[in-house]
Amino acid sequence: MMQTKSNREELIAMYDWYRQMRETQAVSQDPASGMWNIFRYEDVERVLSDHATFSSEQNRFVPPSTAM
Repeated sequence: MMQTKSNREELIAMYDWYRQMRETQAVSQDPASGMWNIFRYEDVERVLSDHATFSSEQNRFVPPSTAM
């Protein structure tokens, strides 16, 4: 029977991955989903508090239509 990783090993691997992401790709976009991943506390704090720069509203970059 094949032995799988213990929960502890999986948890350690996950924390190692988060550490690596903070060091190498603190902010990155997932190509499959288009979602942004932010790994450092200071960056997350800024994104959550700076509503003028970071918004989920998709229409704010679309210029108003010019009706004829």
